Amino acid sequence: MNAKHDIEQLRMLIRQQPAIVLDDVDLMRDLAKYAKGNLGENVVDLRDAALKVLARRRELLEKSNQKLAQETQQNYFSAQRVHLAVIQLFQVENVQEFCEAISQPVKVFLGVDSIHVIIDDSFNKLFPNQLLGPITFCHSGFAAQYYGQPPSAFNACRIRLRACVDDSLEIYRRVDMPFIKSEALLPICLQRNQSSQQVDSVVNSLMLLGSCDPAKFQIGMGTDLLDFFRQVAECTLQRLAK
Repeated sequence: MNAKHDIEQLRMLIRQQPAIVLDDVDLMRDLAKYAKGNLGENVVDLRDAALKVLARRRELLEKSNQKLAQETQQNYFSAQRVHLAVIQLFQVENVQEFCEAISQPVKVFLGVDSIHVIIDDSFNKLFPNQLLGPITFCHSGFAAQYYGQPPSAFNACRIRLRACVDDSLEIYRRVDMPFIKSEALLPICLQRNQSSQQVDSVVNSLMLLGSCDPAKFQIGMGTDLLDFFRQVAECTLQRLAK
């Protein structure tokens, strides 16, 4: 294959896909330098094309930087809200204060419309019933069933984000919150009193964060901050149960 044929093939390729040249800033700069020394005033068009390419690249870079800055700011505010919610849990001294905290300030800081805790009924002796607002005792195994895992695998479960299903809609109807459309399921494993003679010493529980926004909790979203909050909530409930 001779050089003339190669050049012709290259010309055809460039004519079919001019972006190969126009989007290559270094190549456009070299062409502009060559044109300046050999084409006199005709270099204006070529240089204008190069400037347009550079302007387009700059615009894309600015948009990318702006998006990154917005995401960074959003992540910062999200972390700040979770930390404020955690501080509220650190300050509670009894179950009543815990219920008040998750019913008001914690809910606001997390930006959700409801917070509800489901606990195995065998644990209810540790929590006086008259103090229970957002806490519900259910039959053994219900938390794992609600989550969608067998009880034996519950302690290894991670936070689950989902749109409300039939079971969750029923739960929210019972607590007069039928408008909840999406939820985060935070697994909580509570230890019974060590003096207990029961073989199964772990009580499977769930903290439910509900939102009326169907897009609030979706599969694929990050859960690191929520997992931090979950660990604090688990430790807080365990502390109050002693």
